[in-house]
Amino acid sequence: MPVLSLLKDVVLLPKIVVVIDVFRSSNTIIEMLAQGAKRIIPIADIDHAIALKKNNHKWLIFGERQGIKLDKFDGDNSPTQNITQVLDGTIVLTTSGGTRAIAACGNEKTIYFGSFANANALISYLRLEHGNEDIGFWSVGVKGEKVATEDELCAQYLNALWEGKTPNFDNYRNNLLNCPGAARLRDLKQTTDLDYCTKVDSREVVPILRYHNELQSIEKVL
Repeated sequence: MPVLSLLKDVVLLPKIVVVIDVFRSSNTIIEMLAQGAKRIIPIADIDHAIALKKNNHKWLIFGERQGIKLDKFDGDNSPTQNITQVLDGTIVLTTSGGTRAIAACGNEKTIYFGSFANANALISYLRLEHGNEDIGFWSVGVKGEKVATEDELCAQYLNALWEGKTPNFDNYRNNLLNCPGAARLRDLKQTTDLDYCTKVDSREVVPILRYHNELQSIEKVL
């Protein structure tokens, strides 16, 4: 399956999709689930996210716009943020790019979330569950509108693993550290996130999108 990019390619996606947003929502989702969150509700609209929080006081709300944490939110879209709350329940997450891409997919596809951090765990799981099916590795990009080098690289890396190849991660990492997205994280003083997002196989979490009471919910299958 060729690597697909941006919201323009949503009509080309097969029934099984891996959403890739390396800087940073894929990694934030992976890490939240690794730390014990039971489910993450992805919401594209800020006001909708706030309304869900108001109606469910025990839920936490995390998110950003333009890479900056939203005011009065419990946390950021960051895999390395210092979180004082225990992540053992439901988190509402709204981001600049990743949650928009999820909304664009609709409810008819099986959606996983991938990055370098869970690469081998994800591909191993996909082989077991979907070995003979088409997989779409979908590079979300900047707000779903502009190509992001890091997402393209990750989609290529995951696709190579899926095809049984053994890509050299060091070559990918060099390009990751020198891409515009990495420069932006440095400008925002988010170097710990950059370090997390440019490591391979640091987590064995495989997130999947499920549906509960008309809400999309990201949970871990592994």
